[in-house]
Amino acid sequence: MNVEELRIVDRSGLVTIGAHTINHPILKNEDDQNSDHEIVSSIKMLEELLQHPVKYFAYPNGRPGIDFGEREISYLQKNGITLGFSTELGCLSPNSNMLSLPRNGFARMGLSPSNPLIYLRLSLGKRWIDIKSIGKPSEIKIRKQINAVLMGEKP
Repeated sequence: MNVEELRIVDRSGLVTIGAHTINHPILKNEDDQNSDHEIVSSIKMLEELLQHPVKYFAYPNGRPGIDFGEREISYLQKNGITLGFSTELGCLSPNSNMLSLPRNGFARMGLSPSNPLIYLRLSLGKRWIDIKSIGKPSEIKIRKQINAVLMGEKP
């Protein structure tokens, strides 16, 4: 998509475009300066391209406490972002942090309203991932194993 196509989509009112970072790093793995740069630069560049303020941000990978934390949330606050989207499964509640909102994806289920899995997944909320993960290693365990290999240790 080129810049003009991006502007057309933005002006259509059918979608809202938000920032995401420049190089898609795991922000929690970055130092303060680079994490700030990735967030702020993506917001400013997108605002320049769209010619209006950007108010939304989606974290790369997006797992709270694993891929981003309070530091990144504070960078969003300082830069006028009003909604930040994680990839944490869950439902909105009155206590939801507006800069770490959960979301549900349905890419492999199809979007037909007649698909009963959609209703099951929505009703289970966060418990869906627990059920789906039975017998599989957790993401945290896998990341620790990768880190051990990178550090030259036995996983």
